[in-house]
Amino acid sequence: MNIKVVKNASLSIFLESKWINLNIEKLSSNSIRLKARSVQIIWEDIISGFDGELKMYISNELNAKSFFKTIYVNSASNRDNTELFVLEAEFRLVKFEYDKKSNVGGNLNISVNYY
Repeated sequence: MNIKVVKNASLSIFLESKWINLNIEKLSSNSIRLKARSVQIIWEDIISGFDGELKMYISNELNAKSFFKTIYVNSASNRDNTELFVLEAEFRLVKFEYDKKSNVGGNLNISVNYY
């Protein structure tokens, strides 16, 4: 199951995502347990600047975070070479913070693949 957790977010402003749960559990007569296996990050339509930064944070708690990685948004689009992270870690949550710096225009999509 592929879920877009950030949809067409503007890259012309600061962005902070909500915490994204990497484990989905639905307990009912048909119990479902899904675990995130990958995260894909796509940006497009940036007009100028090409110096934005997307920071990725991980955690097991909603009130704490650990820095994981900086992704440099340094081209008009990364559609032909997207950021794709295979997840094998045991952390529970991930979130993103985007600093536009001098970037103008653009949009961001982040999807998580669960199985």
